[in-house]
Formats: sequence, structure tokens, C-alpha cells
Amino acid sequence: MIFHRKPSYIRLFASVAAILVPASVHAQKSTEERVSDNNVIVVTAQKREQNLNDVPLAVVAASGDDLIKKGISNTGDLVKLVPGFQFTESLSATPVYTIRGIGFYDSSFSATSTVAVYVDEVPMPFAVTTTGAALDLERVEVVKGPQGTLFGQNATGGAINYIAAKPTKEFKAGFDASFGRFNDIEASGFVSGPLSDTLGARLAVKTVQNGDWQRSYTRDDDLGSRNEIVGRLLLDWKPTDRLSVGINLNAWRDKSDLPAGQYVALTPNVPALTPPALAATPFAPNNARAADWTPGYGDYGRDAKFYQGSIRVDYDLTDDISFTSISSLQRLREDRLQDFDGVALENTLYDTNARINNFTQEVRVSGQTDAVNWIIGANYDRSSVYEETYANWTQSTLNLLFTFPPANAALPFLASGLYTDQDYKTQSVFGNVDYEFSDTITGHVGMRYSKLDGYSEGCSYDGGNGGLAEGLTGTYNFVRVNFIGLPAIAPIGLNDCLAANALFEPTTARPELHEDNISWRVGLDFKPTPDLLLYASVSRGYKGGAFPTLAASTADQYDPAFQESLLSYEAGFKAGLLGNRLQINGSAFYYDYSDKQFRGRSLDPTFGVIEKQLNIPRSRIIGAELQIMAEPVDGLKFNGGVTFLDSKVQTQNGGGNFETYDNYGSFGSITGEKFPFTPKWSLSGDLEYSWDLGTDMSAFLGGNLRYQTKTVAAFSNVNSTNFSREIVKIKDYGILDLRAGLGNEEQGWRVSVFGRNVTNTYYWTNSVKALDTTIRYAGRPVTYGVSVSFRTK
Repeated sequence: MIFHRKPSYIRLFASVAAILVPASVHAQKSTEERVSDNNVIVVTAQKREQNLNDVPLAVVAASGDDLIKKGISNTGDLVKLVPGFQFTESLSATPVYTIRGIGFYDSSFSATSTVAVYVDEVPMPFAVTTTGAALDLERVEVVKGPQGTLFGQNATGGAINYIAAKPTKEFKAGFDASFGRFNDIEASGFVSGPLSDTLGARLAVKTVQNGDWQRSYTRDDDLGSRNEIVGRLLLDWKPTDRLSVGINLNAWRDKSDLPAGQYVALTPNVPALTPPALAATPFAPNNARAADWTPGYGDYGRDAKFYQGSIRVDYDLTDDISFTSISSLQRLREDRLQDFDGVALENTLYDTNARINNFTQEVRVSGQTDAVNWIIGANYDRSSVYEETYANWTQSTLNLLFTFPPANAALPFLASGLYTDQDYKTQSVFGNVDYEFSDTITGHVGMRYSKLDGYSEGCSYDGGNGGLAEGLTGTYNFVRVNFIGLPAIAPIGLNDCLAANALFEPTTARPELHEDNISWRVGLDFKPTPDLLLYASVSRGYKGGAFPTLAASTADQYDPAFQESLLSYEAGFKAGLLGNRLQINGSAFYYDYSDKQFRGRSLDPTFGVIEKQLNIPRSRIIGAELQIMAEPVDGLKFNGGVTFLDSKVQTQNGGGNFETYDNYGSFGSITGEKFPFTPKWSLSGDLEYSWDLGTDMSAFLGGNLRYQTKTVAAFSNVNSTNFSREIVKIKDYGILDLRAGLGNEEQGWRVSVFGRNVTNTYYWTNSVKALDTTIRYAGRPVTYGVSVSFRTK
């Protein structure tokens, strides 16, 4: 069910926060006694260690233990912690991350996010490689706003920095395990300690196993199991006081089922050719577990293997100047089978195999004096992505391919293939200077120059019985002979590239991308007291251009979207009050967005409305955020935040509207429309109370609430029907998690029970037009279980 009484939940947390603030005058605790609290966390958001309250950026940070308590075990779960952060399940199960409305929705393996994800400063340049990033953490830092100067051109929305727990100077070991509904088992463990006087090691492993949680609503069948295993080995070598070397080896394998969509609307390209069986199929009920898929094709899941190794060298050239080198090599191989349409009929099936190779190298020199902190460096990134998909389609979905002559409705179920082979090379140099003008005023200047060269090869082909090649041969020859005056081409064969060039000849597309940019940031801080920071900044960041992966009718469908840029104006404050019992952080910002990338549609005179990678010339976001962390009395902690976002596509240069096709074929202006996956309000709040039970025992009781207002999954233009506008909506929802437990800190153990989505709220995070159908991806229903943690002392 949807929260129809949502104001009551908001009032509940607002009331709690109001109670906490005045209560804080009754008890005091020194900063030294709360070194693990959020207001004194040491972060590396600017690639050097700083107190969180000294960082002139909007940063949300949490320790590894806090993440375990709150059930945050992957990047998508950060929605529980970070207002303004969105995780979206895409059509191909590729994760899409959005911060403050800045996101890029693309379901292909080659999709590069606007939110950069790092593990120990090693970039994970593709969203599909982030599966094991959250293993065995010291902490996570989510930095909001453009981070192009220090984190590169694909960080216009922000950066997520995972800091892995490091080898310890003494032997340590521990484990965390939980068991819950649907036979969910999540277990992780680590061992850490010295191997010699100069070498330390830490080994961590984790597995996630659970049974099927989705079930067919038309037959006795289940889907949704998880089967993941992740491992990490860290080696830290410090042969001298000035030299340290770190080796980080990561691997994971994922053989989980891919989620099935919920069939919510019949949306064929050509209604007259809708198969009767599809027209008679009932829609999915409003139940998170209800879905459907075509039986008899084996496991609808992924078989993914990821390997990554990095080496970091730090050398102190002098007492004040350090050299750092970070090298990384990573590789992903994945095969997957997916049913895209949400029904139990042979309508749309994808069998995909993909591989990703990435190499990055960063070198930098940093230093400090009494008044200056500085850093200069260079970065090299080389990525290659190959993705090939074998697809089965019904005749109705391919009708538009056979415009000339008229479609042959007798053609059987068809099969086609597509592939793209992409290669990107990015080179950059960067620098940043922080200068203390006085004890209270600090200035910041940063800049990065980046140059991107990209190459792609794309092809669609007939991989079935020849019906697709036959139909396109007829179409091309009809146009060539009757409209261009050229002779007919020879019949297109199986496995020949099909996409047409300007002369209606089948061809392999080989577009290129060459662009450069300068990201920069200028900021000023004012710290009148040790507990108050005021800051303002202006920055520009870029997301590099990107090639699409799609089934193309024309060669120019493989043309890339060019780079987008974001000009950000932001001002904020961080205030520690009441003896550091209360921390309030706030910011307001304006984003001037140029050439926003999105997967859209354009009109081809022969093939009709076709998919393309497009840019929106002008748009903007106005926003504000507030975060409150309070500990009014010993043991009672509150951490909550709220984000307001007002996004809009603007009138284009010259005064015209931006016109495009929606997902259902309507053409019109989207000027004035809000961004997809950008709710106007989002909030999260976490409240926990812990108390002593005596004999070194303690207990805790806590809860976490997150809520967001309505948003949309795709743009709708002024001519979109009420029907199409309605089915792309994502309704407002709130999710409540609860936890309780007890433990013994001296003995190092903790046992707890938990409930997630305890109100069993039915909600969805995406609504997608597959081909003949529109489907939703629903969030998981209520789950509950027990967990146990142990650490040696």
C-alpha cells in the first residue's frame, strides 16, 4: 500500500527532532568522548584527511558499523542514509545512481554514471562494476555536487567514496551474519594483523544467499534468488618511515536472478498487430511479489565475474611534500538472460554477454605549509566495453521496420542480434590550492583539464530465420528504387549488419568522439568560531560524451551524445551547537545545466520514431538541504536530513522550446518539465537509543524512516496522453525500518532483530516501456530477521 497518511510520518520525525534540541541542554559530553560521532568523523573528501566539519562541501558520512546496523550492504541501500540520493533499477538491471537530480538513465553496460564511485580512491567507472564495493568498510563518504576537479569529469552529481577497513597492527578478526525472510542469508568475516614488522594484511569475504521472493501471478513459479560472493585482500607494506605501499585485490561473482518487471499496461507500437494472447493477459496486481516471465528458458539471471587489483605508493619527498601513485586494473565478464516484458508469453527475451576492461593511473604530488595546502597531478583512464545481445521479438514489435512494403503479418517470431564495441581514452591534469588568508578565512581554487577520445563499432543483425533481413531488404530497395533512383541491393544475409546509411545500404556504424573540457572550482570559507563554518563556491563539472548500445535501424542511431556540463552555485554552513550535542548542516544551490544527456527518441522518415542518445540544451535545478545530528542525552542519537529539489527543462537559446518524442510516440515540447527520478522532497531520519544493562551489557532500540514525494520515470511532452503521463509516474512513498538488540562491548558481540519496510508498503522505483508492454520494478516487501556480530578484542 502507498502512504495515504504521509504527513503523520513526517510530523512524527519532526516532533522527535523538536524534542531532541531543547533536551540537549541537560547533559554534556566532551568532543574527545565522542570521537566516533558524525560531527568529528575524519574524511578524505578532498583527497586529504580533514575533520568533517572543516570540509566546505555537502558530505554525508557513516562508519562501517553504522552501515551494518542500518542494513546498508550495497550502494543502492545508501538511499536510507542520504536524502537526495536515488537508486533506480533499470530495464537491464544496470544500477543508475542520481544525486540532487543529476543522473543519466541508461541500461547498457557501457553507461557511465554522473555519480563517481571510488574504493580507496580507485575509480569504478561503470555502474555495473560496483557490486562488491561496500565490503568490510571503515566508512563511506557521499559528497554532493560537482567534483570534477579532484574526482574527474564523470562526477557532476557527486562522488561516493568507500574507504575499506585497513590491516591492523594487532591480530583482529570478526564476522557479521544475518538470517531473514525468504531464507535471506548474509554473512561476512575478516581476519587482520601483521605478517612482519613492516607488512600487514587483511582478508575479508562475504556471501549473500536467499531464496526466491518474486512469484508468478499466473502459475506456480518463483524468481528472485541471490547468489553472491565477494572477497578482498589488502596488503600494507611500510619498509621506511617515508615509504608505504598498499596492494588491494578484489573479486566477486554474482549468479543472482534478475528482477522481473510487473506488467501494468499494454502499450504496443501498432495496436492492430497485438497478439490476442498478449491482449488477454491480465495486469499484475499491486503486490510487490507479483510478477511474470516466460517459462521454459532456464534461469533468468546473471553470471558475472569481476576481478580488480590496485597498487598505491606513497612517498614523503620531504616532511611537507608527498608523492602518490595509484594504479588499477579491473575486468568484468557477464552473461545474462532476461525477460523484458513482464508477461508469460514469448514476447521479448534478451540473452546478453558483455565484457569490460579498465586501466587507470593517477600520480600526484601534494604539500602543505602554515597557510597553504596544495595538490597537482595527472590521470590516465583507458576503458573498453564489448556488449552483444541476442533478442527474440514478436512481429508486432517489429512492424515499423517493414514500412515499405506493408508489414507481412504472417512472419513468425523473429530473432535479431546487436553488438557494440567501445573504446575510451581519457587523459587529464589537475590541481587544487587551499589558502588560509587568516585564522578565519580560507580560499579554494581547483582546476582539471580532460581530453576524451572515444571509438565505437555498432551493428544490428538477423540472428534468426531470415525474416528480419528479408523485411529490411524489401524496405531498403523500395526506398532506393522509388525515392533515390539507385539500383536495388543484394539480399541481406544472416549475421550481416542491418542498419542503413543515408543511401539505404546496410552498414556497420563506426562513430568517433573527441572532446575536451576544463572543470574548475572557486570557493571561500569563513570560520568565525571553531564550531561554525560558512562556505560558498562556484564550480563547473562535466560528464563526458557516451555511445549508445541499442538495436538500430539507421547507422546514425549509434552516434554519441556529446559532453554535458553543470555550473553550480552553492552556499552552506556547518554549525556545532550546545557543546557539540547538536550539529546542523545546511546548504542551498543553483545548478545551470547545459546539454543534459538522455536516452530519447527522434523521427526517421522511413522507420518512424527510433531510439537515440540526445542532449537537452538548457535546464536547471534549484535546491536546498538540511541535516541535523543530535545527542541530547547519553545514548540517544538522531541523524536526519531533508533535500528540496526543483528541476526544470528551460526555454532554449533563441527562445524556442525543446521538443522531442515521449516513450509512447507523442511529439511535443518538454520545456517546463521536471527531471525523471527527481522528487521535490526527500528525507531520511534515524533514531537510536542505547542503554546499559549492567555487567558490561547494553541494549539498543532504533528505527530509520525514508520518504520521497512523487516523481516520474521519463519525460512527458505537452502532447503526451493522460494515459502515458500516468503510467510513467512514481508515486510518493515512505519506508520504515526498525531494529533492536543487545551486546557486550568488552566481549565484542552483538545480537539484534530487524524489520525492513515493516509497514509492507507497495512502491516502485521505475516504470519502463519495454516494447509491447509497460512494466514497473517494485521494491521488496516487508522482511524481518536476526543478525549477530562479533569482533575480537
